[in-house]
Amino acid sequence: MNAAKAVFYKNDSLGFSIMYPKDWKVLEKNDLDQVFFFPANITEQAIINGQYDASKDCAVAISVAPLYQGSNLDKFCGNSQLHADTLIAGIHTFRYCKKTSLLTGKTEDNLVVLNDAKTNIFVFSMINNQRCVLSTTAGMLETLKFKNDQH
Repeated sequence: MNAAKAVFYKNDSLGFSIMYPKDWKVLEKNDLDQVFFFPANITEQAIINGQYDASKDCAVAISVAPLYQGSNLDKFCGNSQLHADTLIAGIHTFRYCKKTSLLTGKTEDNLVVLNDAKTNIFVFSMINNQRCVLSTTAGMLETLKFKNDQH
């Protein structure tokens, strides 16, 4: 992601930092351990209610879930819902899986990754828009750093 066209975001309580497009907004939902990044033309209410046009809009939600002892990405996603497909962005390898959004109740395509300490799963939910995934999301993920990132 081009730093001149991006804004740095850091969330100490969730333990990550990331860059996002500077013409986007941020909505923190602390009660859900979730942060939304979305273009300025979409309202916060539309994001909260899932009232956006998935065929043309682009937005990303990052949520954090603890990784319980004995769990892994297969169990988190559900074995049948985890795809072997991966996306390498920056220093991290993300896996695809489908999960139901806590906010909207809709099933969404997600990219999931463990933090370096392997204590939390970071879930990146995207509005199903191929342009969003290939351009904006991949660019954002390249800038992801975890709180205790040793890289």
